[in-house]
Amino acid sequence: MADISKIKLPGDSAQYNVKDSVARAGMTEFIEDTRTAAGAALTGVSASESLYDGKHIIFFSKYSLGNNVTLKLTLADGTETAAVPVYYYGTTRMATRYGANYVIPLTYYDEKWYADGDYDSNTTTIANLTHGYGGRIADRVVYRNQLLVMTDADHVSPFNTTNNGYDSTNKDILTDIEFDPFGHIFYYATTTTGAAGAVLSGGAMLYSYSLFDLRYSFNIADATASGLVDNKDTYMKVIPQANGKVKLASDWPLTQTLPTTDDGYWYIHIGRQYDWYRTSLYPTHKILRHDGTKICVVNQYTDENYTSEEKTKLAGLPDVVRDYSRLSHSDGVLIAGGEVSSAQLGYQKEDGKIYMLRSTGHDVLTHTKIVYITVAKAKNATFDSDEVIYNTEVPLSDVIKGLTVPSSFAAMDQLFAQFSLTSGKLRSDATIVKLAGRVVGKYYYYLGYLSNSTTLELGDSGIILKYTGVGDGYD
Repeated sequence: MADISKIKLPGDSAQYNVKDSVARAGMTEFIEDTRTAAGAALTGVSASESLYDGKHIIFFSKYSLGNNVTLKLTLADGTETAAVPVYYYGTTRMATRYGANYVIPLTYYDEKWYADGDYDSNTTTIANLTHGYGGRIADRVVYRNQLLVMTDADHVSPFNTTNNGYDSTNKDILTDIEFDPFGHIFYYATTTTGAAGAVLSGGAMLYSYSLFDLRYSFNIADATASGLVDNKDTYMKVIPQANGKVKLASDWPLTQTLPTTDDGYWYIHIGRQYDWYRTSLYPTHKILRHDGTKICVVNQYTDENYTSEEKTKLAGLPDVVRDYSRLSHSDGVLIAGGEVSSAQLGYQKEDGKIYMLRSTGHDVLTHTKIVYITVAKAKNATFDSDEVIYNTEVPLSDVIKGLTVPSSFAAMDQLFAQFSLTSGKLRSDATIVKLAGRVVGKYYYYLGYLSNSTTLELGDSGIILKYTGVGDGYD
């Protein structure tokens, strides 16, 4: 859906920063290092309007630090904070103990930033936190090729603890595990057993994978028992809990059928099915439910995260309602930012403007949407709801129009749109690559996979990730 981090409605000159409100309600903000070299002067960009006591961030440091570290942030309105000193405890300043590619938890208080309490002044580690998505602790023993879900920010769990391979159907499925529905879903891509309480290898925890075998995680003997068919979206059916977590609805929770009435369940979109037992795991996961009238998206942030004034403004915005067999927009007016052509890929910016993917001069956000444009539009013309599609089959001939592409394609190739970071802004490279064609340091949007040599299954992943070349390779 369109990013409504800043909303301004007709007849009201005020601008409301929803992200800032959510941050004040306790959301941890991820901030990426914008330095271009090592040193003590950290810089980054924040979605907040101001700094305030208790603000918590996760800072990803791309380069090593120097003595007497400071942090200067560019705020949502474009202003900069002072170079605020960073401490790891008391009056002791943070110095050189962090190297390149470290995740640093920081909390703002009394005009200072303080490192997370787990910071060890004698080493270069933070307990249970490492670069990327490694460093997660196993709640229980983890065996090869299992799906893992996040039970909290630091812990993961499989759905069974039976090491009997893919061909056995007597696994003990743990339907009582409570896990975070908005957390990452990982594929444990290794034959190395992870002990309960162990910190799992980040390189083995993949949150995007072309084909993983469901039989290592669940009891399915054949296509009849599975009920899953190729080239359809697959959902995990879960029961929402009062504490915000969820449990599996049954010992075989995967389905490709969404409800037609309010059944009380949530449906986590995990990816696209290849056959009855293999799924392409997507890096992000929409959560759907039926509200008694229609299928809608479950929002991570409840009403308690907004002020009463913001809730009044948000009440005037349209609900997110989509047909998930052919996912078209319905979350506000979409406008052609420039002249666009039909039957081609484009992208949607947070302000609702649509540009061609082959257009390289427009800034995008990490949560932009790649879309399939079905009709040509002049600049500033508006789109009807079925003219911009997020999730559908796209002829490969339409995908590659005006773009730099690989020399050959084959069924099950995964395709990515490539972006570059220029002066702190992401911009399209007008390039499509396959999995093996990714370049370290570039940014990629996962488009989907080829169901055959001529058709792309465009997915609704909705996020741009930096390729690092380490493990699964994404920040």
